[in-house]
Amino acid sequence: MTTRKSSLFSIGEGNDSFPALKESLLCGIGIFLAVYTVLLKLAALPCVSGDCHRVIHSSYGTFMGLPVGLYSLVLWSILLTLPGWPSRVAKILLALGAVYFLIIQAFVLNMFCPICGTHALVSFLAVMLSDNRRRSALFGFIGVIAAFCFIVWSGHQARGRLQEQLLHDGVEAPLLLPVREAEVSVSFSSGEVGLPWLSRETLSDTHLVISFTCSQCLSVLESFLAGSKKSQPMATLLLKVVSDNRAITETFLAAVLSRSDLSQQVAFSRAFGLLIGDKDVFFRNDGDTAAFLLIEEFPTLNNFKNKAETLLDQHAVLIELMGVYQTPSVLKKGGVLAYSESLILQP
Repeated sequence: MTTRKSSLFSIGEGNDSFPALKESLLCGIGIFLAVYTVLLKLAALPCVSGDCHRVIHSSYGTFMGLPVGLYSLVLWSILLTLPGWPSRVAKILLALGAVYFLIIQAFVLNMFCPICGTHALVSFLAVMLSDNRRRSALFGFIGVIAAFCFIVWSGHQARGRLQEQLLHDGVEAPLLLPVREAEVSVSFSSGEVGLPWLSRETLSDTHLVISFTCSQCLSVLESFLAGSKKSQPMATLLLKVVSDNRAITETFLAAVLSRSDLSQQVAFSRAFGLLIGDKDVFFRNDGDTAAFLLIEEFPTLNNFKNKAETLLDQHAVLIELMGVYQTPSVLKKGGVLAYSESLILQP
């Protein structure tokens, strides 16, 4: 009488379906995490920690122009669908990739992305998978992959349309509220430090505090710039700066301040439109690349760096005085409130 050996991660014959289910679930988790890292990169989905987006949007988050999550997705798909040597090669590459990116996070970036760490753990477990085809879950996982790929594609298309709109919206608009020397030197003592760049009319005593390395903040800006709310009275902007975002914020601010021939709203939309196609420049705090992307449209931006720095220092004083730690936040009538769209629009 022969005894059939089985392990926790092997697919057995006959009624031994529980290990097969575990293998299918492991592949499903790996595929989900791979797709989620792609969405973090391309669609700015929320993450579980502040370092998440900084790791994903670092220069190590892209290989040959594509998010590294796409390569993981291909390897998981091979592991799920192709038995034999393709499956074994996929397992080896997943494990090696996990080791490589853990080393990069620990010793190069000095940051940790929980999503990437979980994906690495699942990749190590994948080495224990058998080479049998997981037919029971194949079509379900293919459907999940197709759905997520469609979400990524539609998000990318929407961002492309937004960029096109921002670069051309208002080009023929009449000159409104041009940036003048007197406007750049804002009267801080009166509290008028907010930037009225999202609408033609502003709410008094209401400020929206954002950071250019906050994914939710960028999504908020995208939403308002793409929508029809620019004609409504809105809160003014306060830009929160720390060492990790000062370079990109100063460059962006200097660009908008440099175009006194345009309304502030149009200049802001154009600058944001030029950069939103490559969100990495925000999360990498890459002021040099941002300047390169902006210089043709804003040729004198370097002349306004000092004014931008002065204005940001004023913002920092007010933000620190009010005790704002999270972004986006709303300063309204002397209080700090969690962000809500209703708070920054005229009721």
